[in-house]
Amino acid sequence: MNVILGLARVAASIAACKVRNVPDAVCLPKNRDLCIPTEDFLFFRTRLSRVVLQRDLPWLAPKLEEATTEALVNVEDWKSTGALQRLRHSNTDLTAALALICEGLLEAERHALRLIAGVPAHQSGVLRLAVLLLQEVLAGPWSRVALSGWPVFALLARIARGLVLGFGSSARQRRSCAESDWKLVLQAANLTGVSMPPDNYTLFELADFKRFHTSYLQWDSSCLWEAADLLSVPTAPICVTVPRGASQPSTSAARDCNVYWPGCEAPEPSAQRSLQYRLYLPQRRELAADAIREEQRPYCALNHRGWVVSEAEHLFAKLAEEHRAGAPKRPLQLVEVGSNFGDCAFAVNAVARQVAWPLRATCFEPGEEAAKVFRKSLRLNLGARAAITVREEAVMPGDEKTVEFVVPDSSGVHGFVTGAPVEVYTKRTGMTPRKSTVRTSRLDRDFGGAAVVDLLLIGLVDGEMDVFQGAERLLSEMRAKSIVTFSVNETRLRQHFAALNYSFVKAFRMGVESLHLLRADASLG
Repeated sequence: MNVILGLARVAASIAACKVRNVPDAVCLPKNRDLCIPTEDFLFFRTRLSRVVLQRDLPWLAPKLEEATTEALVNVEDWKSTGALQRLRHSNTDLTAALALICEGLLEAERHALRLIAGVPAHQSGVLRLAVLLLQEVLAGPWSRVALSGWPVFALLARIARGLVLGFGSSARQRRSCAESDWKLVLQAANLTGVSMPPDNYTLFELADFKRFHTSYLQWDSSCLWEAADLLSVPTAPICVTVPRGASQPSTSAARDCNVYWPGCEAPEPSAQRSLQYRLYLPQRRELAADAIREEQRPYCALNHRGWVVSEAEHLFAKLAEEHRAGAPKRPLQLVEVGSNFGDCAFAVNAVARQVAWPLRATCFEPGEEAAKVFRKSLRLNLGARAAITVREEAVMPGDEKTVEFVVPDSSGVHGFVTGAPVEVYTKRTGMTPRKSTVRTSRLDRDFGGAAVVDLLLIGLVDGEMDVFQGAERLLSEMRAKSIVTFSVNETRLRQHFAALNYSFVKAFRMGVESLHLLRADASLG
């Protein structure tokens, strides 16, 4: 008989990803009749993917539900049943072990921060068990960990960085990782695991892996774990399913998509079949990319509850209606500022393909790496190369030809135009950002005359007003029909549009930011 523990079921969201036989429950080592639903673990793993990059805020990391942990955290059960020793070669208890290891690694960071703050820190049962589990898992093939989707190596890298830089310190320094040297360890570890010392070690000592390989003492151990973590980052394109309207799940929904690339379900035969597209992602851990990998859904936050897709469908329908009334058939004109990997644009392109209507999209993405990934994905999607133009430019209010663009080290692909957001970010994290000079554009210059922008998407952090100030004629003449934008200052946004004949249709607050849908034509509703 199964014992239902922990979180409520989200089996429907998991089922969308299952294309192979996967156990529906994780059973206890000592009593195989007592089981915990697999989605309880996946829920925890999904939340992990959101925080694994937040190196400065480890105390915000999620925890396994107490009921789940209590049922599994018994060292003697793992030992007496032989489950601990079998971890080297068997996958029977691997999900439970990896979940407990991740929980232990997070607890180790919290433990270190408490000690630094002078707060008494009790070593929990999870922390003690995680040490034993990690030793056995590392003694088996590391490829199992990489394919599992659990960010064990990423968390080990974070602890290794903490050992070098000091837990709780905001100081950051660049490290020189000789990846080729670590490859010798990884080649063997990926196939068979590594020989672990017989003595008992703490999680911190295991994270400082270089002590087991003296020839690598000159290197930071986080280099090894970062290289190992890349084993779990797929290089092939993935298939992304676009949620429609209220069908979009909560960001906490558990989905087990990691090993199922491309994994999109077959399109339904009805006219309401799923919207899907193919997408490359950078081969690194990155907040948006990790979210897409974990759920096989767009990161496109502008599509909250399907806003972008719904608005595109409205606009395509309006163009078709105008054409039936005698107007020339013209493409829907999409302009996106801050495109990142292109997932918003590809979602609109998927709508265009479904309704058989032409699209002309101009996407501005000043980040070199993000723009490169975006362009690479164009050839994967029918019609995209002809419909979408990627411009590696920053949209600004003035006529300056270039501007400094800053990419924080913690992201790799997200960046800012030099200004207040960069200064705040640098002060908060202590990180030294990477800087480059990029070309600029202004919407009034690029879309002058009688040019119409049917859908204007702005996915910037505190940069939307620069875009609007450089689009005064476009907005005053109401040639931008629908606008979906982020704003960190709703009052300022409403004041700017007070003198313009735009209506605020929807708004949604997301922390310090708010998302807004504006329309120049009330008949669209």
